[in-house]
Amino acid sequence: EPSVTKSIQEQEQDRQWLTLRSNWESLNGTTVHELLVKGPSCQSRSMISLLCTEQDCGRRPAARMNKRILGGRTSRPGRWPWQCSLQSEPSGHICGCVLIAKKWVLTVAHCFEGGIKEPFIMLTDSAGQTFRQDIAGKVVTNAHCYSLQGDSGGPLVCERPGGQWTLFGLTSWGSVCFSKVLGPGVYSNVSYFVEWIERQIYIHTFLLN
Repeated sequence: EPSVTKSIQEQEQDRQWLTLRSNWESLNGTTVHELLVKGPSCQSRSMISLLCTEQDCGRRPAARMNKRILGGRTSRPGRWPWQCSLQSEPSGHICGCVLIAKKWVLTVAHCFEGGIKEPFIMLTDSAGQTFRQDIAGKVVTNAHCYSLQGDSGGPLVCERPGGQWTLFGLTSWGSVCFSKVLGPGVYSNVSYFVEWIERQIYIHTFLLN
């Protein structure tokens, strides 16, 4: 587990503690560090310790790489361990998604337009409108990033030196049909939202549960 919670003993009260600011709920858009303040006591008598673990995120089993979409073949289970499918009953697959933490997946907002009732968090602007940040660019290497029907919300990942894969985008839309490319693939810029994503995971994991 990445964190451990334990009770504070009376003799530990003389230590310095990082506690949540009293107005943390109104500090929308701030970092986790800015939500904390150093103090001489721990009123809740409950301490959360974060543990450093081996960085296995973004690593996949060694396998021969083939063509990925057009002319490719079905991947075996576990070969892309972060890849997931957003589904509903009885229609089945709706959109792609990507596992970013324990019990947390990331996808795009338009996948929820059908009225999925399970809990989810959607990024909005100050006017309450769904916030969109898409990136588009011409792919100039041989590893083309094509999008097919049903790929919306799925991850755009790139392999770094050392074999670790990093999430760069989520499939927003594209116009590729079988062997004919009709237009560019368009992807949401995940790096733009990293701070917001990390804050939501922290709040809903440690503060609201």
